Amino acid sequence: MHKTVPLILLPDFSEAACDAVVTSLAILLPEAVLLPMHMGNMSLADYEHSLRGLANNPPGQLILTLSSVDPTDFVSEATRRVCQKLFPGFGTLIRQAALPTNPAALLWDNTAGLCGQTLIVNLPSDANVIRTSLPLLFPAIPNAIRLAS
Repeated sequence: MHKTVPLILLPDFSEAACDAVVTSLAILLPEAVLLPMHMGNMSLADYEHSLRGLANNPPGQLILTLSSVDPTDFVSEATRRVCQKLFPGFGTLIRQAALPTNPAALLWDNTAGLCGQTLIVNLPSDANVIRTSLPLLFPAIPNAIRLAS
């Protein structure tokens, strides 16, 4: 049985970052079908509503988002608002993986958390960091989803 993993993309997403997620997920979760979902320009409230809808249909899944480092990016804020339990260690690990090549990673706001029984993980829009950090995050993902059950 295939598991569908939504990848939420805002209008300013990086094509290279999207490709890095596709490549990494093919290795880490070969049975998964990645479903890129292009979100138009929307407000924080609309984005929250979309996240909640995806998280509840079906529950117990993984949702990946790509966020930028732009100060107007609200992906992480929306994730914090919809999640009942946050896992700040995911963002910490992403930033640590990025620091050797990108000192600005200290300013990034990536996070992860549970919205109902669904894990939402905010990934940066940096392809190299995705290729480095996603394999490090992946062992914790099944445990995080199980925590919601």
